[in-house]
Amino acid sequence: MRRGLAVVLVLVALIGFIPSSAAAADTMRVTPGIGLNVRSSPEFGDDIINAMPYGTVVETGDQSGDWIQVYYDGRWGWSYASLLENTSASATDTGSPSTSNTTVAYGSRCTWAWGGQVCAPAYIADAIYSAAARYGVGGDRLFNVAACESGFNPGAVGAAGEIGIFQFMRSTYYAYGSGDIWNVTNQANTAAYMFSIGLSYEWTCAR
Repeated sequence: MRRGLAVVLVLVALIGFIPSSAAAADTMRVTPGIGLNVRSSPEFGDDIINAMPYGTVVETGDQSGDWIQVYYDGRWGWSYASLLENTSASATDTGSPSTSNTTVAYGSRCTWAWGGQVCAPAYIADAIYSAAARYGVGGDRLFNVAACESGFNPGAVGAAGEIGIFQFMRSTYYAYGSGDIWNVTNQANTAAYMFSIGLSYEWTCAR
């Protein structure tokens, strides 16, 4: 009995010396309905190593400027901190985003173009407004340019070979962006980046 008691006391003593950080890691949740990229380092131009779906809860680590380390799918990477929220802020909101008219993240939106009202489903509106926030440009302006260019049609192809919601020529897209040119998120990020460096004049609709 005395030996068993001694073992228990030793275990209690050891538990008392476990660092508090090991007992409770910080966790955050992905907020954009389109999900969030994980990059190899805290830079927009660096490799995308994974993508976290909406509502994903991840352990977080160090922060570098606007970026924070996240542990996802068995490895550490970097994501944009403002697109993650503390898990205590929305503990019950863990469902998947809707692509209907239900408002999720930025939600579906409508504007006037093509001689009438055109509406973007939530996943396209999310992509545009998230990209605008990421690069510090006007979300409504970016949204209206996409409406004017394509009517929010991801499969749109122009007479000169322009592609997607922002009607990129392949040469222009790959000069400033990367990845699949047909991908709505890639298009939005590339357009927002170009807006942020003063190249909005590339779109007639933005002039």
